[in-house]
Amino acid sequence: MHIHVMGASGSGTTSLGRALAERLDIAHLDTDDFFWLSTDPPFTTPRDADRRIGLLLDEVARHEGWILSGSALKWGRPLEPLYDLIVFLRIDPELRMARIRARGDSPIRKQNQARRRHGRKKRGIPGMGGQL
Repeated sequence: MHIHVMGASGSGTTSLGRALAERLDIAHLDTDDFFWLSTDPPFTTPRDADRRIGLLLDEVARHEGWILSGSALKWGRPLEPLYDLIVFLRIDPELRMARIRARGDSPIRKQNQARRRHGRKKRGIPGMGGQL
């Protein structure tokens, strides 16, 4: 079985994907693990689209069954023929945003924090590594 659980950030795709994979005893894969390069801070540098597709196709080939959680829109078309089922999660927008704000390690939050730090450094704000 090959399932894609997708939805906006904060909708619960990773949580549902992980729970289903455990229940079905199949592999759980998350698009963030393929989309982003490992950086410090994390979630700041996307991996080249061809490379991420190659890595993901290699990984799904290793498993008889798998669940992919997260968004692969705009870059995941080569995976679409492999899906047996696609689950789209939709929740109340206020709840979704509250979830995003509550989790300190979200990719969106980390991206925004990194951009703010980078902007402060470029503008020479004291304490942020820039020069006045």
